[in-house]
Formats: sequence, C-alpha cells, structure tokens
Amino acid sequence: MNSLVLLFGILVVLLLLVTGRQGLRNLLGLLLNLGLLFFLMTLISWKVNAVLAGAVLGVLMLAIAIFMSSDDTKTTAIAFKASLLVLAGVLILALVVQHLGQFQGFAGEDNESLEELSLAVGLNFGDVAIVVMLISALGAVAEAAMAVTADLMELVRQSSLEDGLSNLTETAGGEKSDLTGLSKAAESEKIGLTAVSEVVAGEKKGLSNLTAEDLAHHRRIVSRQIAGTALNTLFFTMLGTSVALILWMVRLGYTPAALLNSKLLMMDVVTMLIGMLGILLVIWLSGHYVIMEFENSQDD
Repeated sequence: MNSLVLLFGILVVLLLLVTGRQGLRNLLGLLLNLGLLFFLMTLISWKVNAVLAGAVLGVLMLAIAIFMSSDDTKTTAIAFKASLLVLAGVLILALVVQHLGQFQGFAGEDNESLEELSLAVGLNFGDVAIVVMLISALGAVAEAAMAVTADLMELVRQSSLEDGLSNLTETAGGEKSDLTGLSKAAESEKIGLTAVSEVVAGEKKGLSNLTAEDLAHHRRIVSRQIAGTALNTLFFTMLGTSVALILWMVRLGYTPAALLNSKLLMMDVVTMLIGMLGILLVIWLSGHYVIMEFENSQDD
C-alpha cells in the first residue's frame, strides 16, 4: 500500500510539472474513468448485461479521455467521432472473436487456485471476455486518435496563421506606399473587394498555402510514426504482463501447440491484436476526417 501511495504521488508531481494546470484535468479524467470502471464491474456483478454495460460505459470513458485532454473543441470532436466508430468496430470484432475462440472463463493453470472456490457465480464469462477486449482497446484508440488529429489540425492552423500574416504584411506595405497601388495590386492578384476582410480573418480563411494533397502527404507521414510507436506500446505491454507466464510454460515443457491453445496466453494475444487493429483504423479515420474538415473550410 505504501508503494502505491508513493507511486501515485510521483505520478501527480510529474503530471503537474510536465503539463501544468492541464495535468489536473488529466488526473481528474483518470480518476473518473477509474470510477466508471468500478461501476462497470458493479453492474456486471448485479447481473446487468455485460456487453451492453461495457458499450455504454465505454463511450463515457472514451468521451472523458478525449474531451478532458484538450481545450480544442474541433480537435476533440473529430477524435471522438473517429474513436466512436472504431469502438463500434472493436465491439463487433470482439463478439466474432469470442464466438470463434471461446476465450472466456478460467484455464487449467487456475485449477489449484480455484479448487476450494465455487464457480457457480451466475456470470456469463463469455460476455466478460468481450468487455475485457473492449475496455483494453479504449486507451490506445483514444491516444492514437488525439495524436493524429492534433498534429494535423496544428498544421492547418500554422498554415492559416502564416498565410494571414503574409497577407497582412503585403497589405500594410501597399498601404504605406500608396492606397491606389493597393487597389491595383488587389485587382491584378484577383483578390477582389473582400481582400481586407480575408486579411483580418486570415487565421480562418488563409489556407491557400496548404492544399489537401499536402495535408494528405503529411497525414501519411504522421500515421506511420504514430502507428509504429502505438503498436510497439501495445506489444511490449502484453509481453511485459505475460513474460512470467511464458517462461513458466517454457520451463514446464509446453509444446508450441499447447502454447497456442493456452487460454491464458491467447486471451492476452487476442486482446493485443484487437487493440492494434483499432489503432490502425482510428489513425486512418482521424486523418480522413481532418482532411474532410479542411476541404469543407476551403469550400466555405
């Protein structure tokens, strides 16, 4: 218990040092999601449909994780929309995988720990396994969605700001030299009568320097970088939690077939693979929605 308090204290201090006041919101979101997780376990113990409860509370956890991590409503809205669609896909995939693999319940390695306990607890462990797969993918999906969306939206804003400042500088130089010259320059450059309003709203409409093709190219670069780190994070998380089990099985002389049919190990592997698929899908969807938003803003 003392070590847990110490680690939590170090987490809070580093969170405040790195993120400032935003760290308090992130910490609050973490505590809220922890509370929702305990509430989910309580609902399941009350015989509430585990899949339905997991889906509903999963949406709430996703909203807390995304909307409390940033003040940028446009970025969070895009990330949440993409993550919500991926959450639905992950749920469907978990249902199919559980139906085919039957990963629920306890494995033979648990017999010694459970021999004095009753397994007649009245729970559908198949539904519990689906909830585990779903909740395990939430954090990685939300993180990847926010990373891609925030990076691309920042690129759009920087391009908008630079274009607005450039227009403002050119306009100021024209006014200093000759107001008549400014009007002629406006006509020659086909700026039109709305040039002044476009300069004032440069951050909103000054997007001519960045094209959809440029944004799509940057999206591919960012997607490769984020996908590599996110997938490695999931892989090493699974490996770190299962390394003792793998070593134990190897020392006991498990055959490759026995390893592949071990419920304990394969549940971790399947959960990891579903999370990886969710990451790849949300990276693509987030970039797609940002480009759509960019093209709509240009049309307006």
